[in-house]
Amino acid sequence: MIASYLLLLSDTTVGQTLGCSGSSARAPEVPVLTQPPLPAPGARWRDIAPARLLPDGDTAVGFARHVYARVPGPYALGGQFAGVPGAIYITPSGPELTTTLWLRHGDELDLNDPRDRDLRFAVAGPADRVTAETPRWEAIVNDALAAFRADAPAARAWTAFLGPDPAQGALRSHDLIWSDQLETPVTVGPLALSSPDAWVHTIEPSPHDRTLLYTVAFRPLQVSGSTVSFTGPGAAEAAAVQLDLLCQLLTLATGRVWTHWRTPEVLEHPDAADELADAWLRRASRLPHLPGRLPEPQALELPGWLPAAWDRLTAGTSASTTAAEALTAFDSAVGLLTSGRPSDAGARFQAVLEGFSRRARTAKERKEQALAHVASRLAALPGQRAEDFTDVAAAIAMTGRRDGTVHRGARYGSERRRNMPVRMLSINGDEAHTYEQRVETLHRLCQALLLEELAGIPVDPAPLLQRHQDLNDGVVIW
Repeated sequence: MIASYLLLLSDTTVGQTLGCSGSSARAPEVPVLTQPPLPAPGARWRDIAPARLLPDGDTAVGFARHVYARVPGPYALGGQFAGVPGAIYITPSGPELTTTLWLRHGDELDLNDPRDRDLRFAVAGPADRVTAETPRWEAIVNDALAAFRADAPAARAWTAFLGPDPAQGALRSHDLIWSDQLETPVTVGPLALSSPDAWVHTIEPSPHDRTLLYTVAFRPLQVSGSTVSFTGPGAAEAAAVQLDLLCQLLTLATGRVWTHWRTPEVLEHPDAADELADAWLRRASRLPHLPGRLPEPQALELPGWLPAAWDRLTAGTSASTTAAEALTAFDSAVGLLTSGRPSDAGARFQAVLEGFSRRARTAKERKEQALAHVASRLAALPGQRAEDFTDVAAAIAMTGRRDGTVHRGARYGSERRRNMPVRMLSINGDEAHTYEQRVETLHRLCQALLLEELAGIPVDPAPLLQRHQDLNDGVVIW
């Protein structure tokens, strides 16, 4: 993870990027180092620290700042080089050190063991200078490591805005307006949710005629939180991960796809949240094409199980990881389904079902255990046996269609007409539309299974079985 953040350091001065000691208000001219000296073949990569000490990009940059602060000279060139993937280099500008320091996770340059993520360093340059300067580099690295261990990350507050994903109206040609808002603030895990008294709106092209526009309007959710990090970008990344989980839970709870409308902004002072919100809402409410008359706000009722579901998903156990992966697959599938990609959505819903196959070792076992789990939930009445519903479970899951999409790229829904809103009913019905309705049944099944898993709400098989039977009987469901 070091390299992804140290892109910020490439061809910049220490002062500009890291704020280290020795920087000046006016940066000196820095030459561009097109190809830094590379470690010699067979060069020794010396251990610095175990992977657990630097688990992510934020901690890696925190450590790198201490390294840069100890490099002699007015500035140091540093960054990535394509010839050494996954590593970063630091080349001082002054005469005290004439070699280049390389840092990387793992031991081998080309055949890095993915299980070996310990941090190591090597020194590159003329052989005699490498021998002479390696002790100095080792002292710099060890001193930086000691300072990093004593350095405490800071708590950083942030705020962001969420709302419905406009892509879920991609198959419609009329305005999409959601007027519900929270009446009182809600807390989910470490996040505080509230509803500003404002509308946000944008315009989307009509699927009938893309020169025509329709409105997407809603009451936004403001989300505030705090993360502990060494850097502002690290805090923003941690906040984005939390927002992703929140959006997934909101999609499950409300049946509406949620997304960010304003990425997390790390706040410089306590009052900055109100200032940022006011400025963003003023701009968002001035977008064109807002209908002249908007409905009165309605109450957005979020279910009481959300905080407990958050705690379960973030518990750090194997069960919580499995549940989180199933929820992620569900959120992705709903987004695909509502934006006009039902075949891909069907494959993702399959991933939700197979997420309940926790003891499976092979793909065949995962499918079998997934269908057995579904069958057990469809057999809800006294005296019913799960094995009697195996065929129905397989029919609802449409495993064969999933395999066709994943392995051959087959499309079974309106994607075949590029989601153009044109349809024709005949003696054979509309196969593409019928397939999409079957995917919708699968959607409802996955939602019910996740609500049982995360909220403790038992699956009600009756509406699922009735809908499945209606489709088999040729009942047109719009």
